[in-house]
Amino acid sequence: MKKILALLFSKTHFQEDGSFWPVASMFIASFFSFLNAVLLSRLFAPEEYGVYRYVLAWIILSSFFTLSGSHLPLTQAIQGGKDSTFFSVLKMRMRYGFLGVLFFLSIAAYYYLQGNTQLSLLFALYAPFVAVSETLTSYVAFLYGKKKVRLNFYIDLFSAILGSVSVILAVYFTQSIVIAFLANIVSTWIPRLIGVAYVASQTREATETENVEKYSFKLTLSNSFEALAQSLDKMIVFHFLGGAGLSFYIFATLFVDQIREVLRILIWKYILIDSSENNYRDKVSFRKVFLYSFGLFLVYAIFAPLLYKLFFPQYVSVVFLSIVYSLSFFSSVVFISMYEYQLQKKTRHVIIYNVVLLALILVGVTVGSINYGVTGAVIGLLAARLISSVGMLRAFK
Repeated sequence: MKKILALLFSKTHFQEDGSFWPVASMFIASFFSFLNAVLLSRLFAPEEYGVYRYVLAWIILSSFFTLSGSHLPLTQAIQGGKDSTFFSVLKMRMRYGFLGVLFFLSIAAYYYLQGNTQLSLLFALYAPFVAVSETLTSYVAFLYGKKKVRLNFYIDLFSAILGSVSVILAVYFTQSIVIAFLANIVSTWIPRLIGVAYVASQTREATETENVEKYSFKLTLSNSFEALAQSLDKMIVFHFLGGAGLSFYIFATLFVDQIREVLRILIWKYILIDSSENNYRDKVSFRKVFLYSFGLFLVYAIFAPLLYKLFFPQYVSVVFLSIVYSLSFFSSVVFISMYEYQLQKKTRHVIIYNVVLLALILVGVTVGSINYGVTGAVIGLLAARLISSVGMLRAFK
């Protein structure tokens, strides 16, 4: 533990381009995601919270329409001094973003024809923000290219605070899903607009431009499987079990997924960020991650009842199910292989893993939801994670 703390809080990590800041941004996102869940679980009824999270699950897919894979080639172009690439990428992403606008308007039309005016309105409200908000995230790639990761952290922090405060106040005063959702997308758009404005003030458009469209599309296609895997289970559960069922499903998996996210961030930091050090394998190994996972499973099994009584008293009925799902801690070892493959640019292995995971989630969560409700859905997700992880380790070890 002392070694981990020393690595995290080394003085060099706090420099403008230090490795502390991207890790801190991830932790900030994870913390405020959990905080929002705690507060909204008290302000929303299960059915309302389920509807809110269902629409958010669809939003993840907007990254495909706005070519989120452009971040890496844009960062590389900026590092090469081709600053004007930022403006060309912004225009390119907005062009593709209009396809996303049409996609979400189509979903809105579908629900309108189905007589669900609430979902129709929510998707219609988000549609224009695909092009005018999601595309603006290119400022992050620019800041990374200029090694201003600390500034990016400050913007992330501002965005997290603004988003949480806006949504919580909207729910508290209006009790409206529509107003809360609108507060969410507007408060997300504002920091991104500030980030782009800053980049524009620091950039001369007359510099050389690099064409990164083909590479961006390739990376986006690769990343789309991972993005879909993050939201597909929630779409399936909502379809078969409704808003209330989705709420109980989310809170049965929330604590465990938050802890797995912390493990993922630490592994990501040690393998990708600290990859210049030849001894990163000494810091993170399959054996160590497996032992940590076993320890976390035991500790979580003991304290889970207390955690639910403290943070989610409305959902204490899913405590045992959550403990069972905590077996997914053992699937965290797969992150070692994934990030090593990324480091070696073996993207084929990562794509195969994400496709397999996606297929297993589709089958497991669907079959589980239909036959055993929320319990079946959670067990289906657990099985998908464990089977895909074992398959990844055996196939590409």
